[in-house]
Amino acid sequence: MKFFTIFFALTFLTILNYGKISNSNIKVLLIAGSSGWENYRHQADIGHAYKILIERNIPKENIVVFAYDDIANNAMNPFPGKIYNHPSLKEDVYNGLEIDYKGDDVNENNFLCALSGDKGCLKGTGTGRVIESTKDDDVFVYYADHGAYGILGLPNGFIQRDHVMTTLNQMNQDKKFRKLVFYIEACESGSIFENLQSNINIFGVTASSGNESSYAAYCSGDHGLPCLGDEFSVNWIENSQVDYDDKYLVKTQVDTVKSKTLMSHVQRFGDCEVPKEELRDFQGEFSCNHTKSIKPKVGRYDAKDYPMVSSRDADMKYYQSLINSNLQTKIRINAMLSLEKLKQTKDNNLQIVRKITDTLGLNFDNLQNQIPVYKKIVDEKHNILFKHLQATCGNIGKNTDMMTYSKLFYNICSLNIDISNILSAISFACQQ
Repeated sequence: MKFFTIFFALTFLTILNYGKISNSNIKVLLIAGSSGWENYRHQADIGHAYKILIERNIPKENIVVFAYDDIANNAMNPFPGKIYNHPSLKEDVYNGLEIDYKGDDVNENNFLCALSGDKGCLKGTGTGRVIESTKDDDVFVYYADHGAYGILGLPNGFIQRDHVMTTLNQMNQDKKFRKLVFYIEACESGSIFENLQSNINIFGVTASSGNESSYAAYCSGDHGLPCLGDEFSVNWIENSQVDYDDKYLVKTQVDTVKSKTLMSHVQRFGDCEVPKEELRDFQGEFSCNHTKSIKPKVGRYDAKDYPMVSSRDADMKYYQSLINSNLQTKIRINAMLSLEKLKQTKDNNLQIVRKITDTLGLNFDNLQNQIPVYKKIVDEKHNILFKHLQATCGNIGKNTDMMTYSKLFYNICSLNIDISNILSAISFACQQ
């Protein structure tokens, strides 16, 4: 009798738990690195990624989110309180999004602390939540914003490549994960993983090589909206919306996304064994009773069916679309002013950088066209240079055009020029 009681109890519990999936061993960090209405797409990408991962049954307490949070309730938003990542405008990706770190809390120190699981570092900041992972956990990281050679943008600064690598290497030494997958949406993002080791269970995927722009997607400008997403990002996110079989591999997703990302060259780095893992180990899986889907709910799949533009030109194209629109005169006039200000900023940046190279007796064109070669000592010099550039010439996070000269500055750092002379040239150029 006792046997049957236990048997029926276990059977009852099995029925109760049918369709429920535990992904407690998956830890996720999502970060939108930009601010400003024209950068709508980055927070849309992150919001959509969060929504899909929740649908794939990753517990929300396992997901840490960084986003400036200035889009949904922006005065420019024709759909107050909503954010869309697809031109069908069917799915509000802001609804249900729980952001841990907002505004100025979206910075390099906080990001690296959250990634490495340092709760003490974030005490009293945002929610204070971090990636609390162990050797038995799989970690998924996704970043979306502007980038340049060796750096990733933030609202008030940038993330330095060697700081990311140092953190990841330390996490490996501290046994903070079983496997880790890191997706980056940014221009020249391939440069970030150039020195990623191939034997530490980390797999990095980037939207572009280390020498090209990534592309903004869904840039139709309808309703006065900026680009709604990024080509690489919407391709992987919409791929993850599809309910494939349980054996769908990370490699399969990356291969698919690579083939669909036409405007830039998706790159792969690190441990070649990690992509042989099942995708559900990093992004969760749909419940057993989930209605199987063979296409995204939001509409047509391919981003290529909609206008795309280089991420570095997306803001200018957006303002131009507003000027040419039938929207209110006030909106079009403000767009003209914004476009003129943006053009002036680009011109000023070019003059500053040319003045720096002239002061150092260097050829601007040669340095800007030369492909950098990674060296740790040069990285350290480059970091010092960019911190000084930020302190002297203004916020790089807000002036993303200045980031495009990162490659040039890296090439300067690789020359036999004392760093003090380089910093003096920057100070001279920026104070004119």
